[in-house]
Amino acid sequence: MVTPGELQQIASKISLTHLYTLKSIKLQVKQITLAQKELKVIKKELSAVVRNIN
Repeated sequence: MVTPGELQQIASKISLTHLYTLKSIKLQVKQITLAQKELKVIKKELSAVVRNIN
């Protein structure tokens, strides 16, 4: 199961902060994409847990 700290860590990756260069923007977009993938996995895990409860 995911802890609130892990969710906070993922959430910290989902923001564009340094818009100085194209390279930094590309890196941040890549990090956001990876964070989205992590969140999708968590969502599937939580859905499975909820199904088991019901």
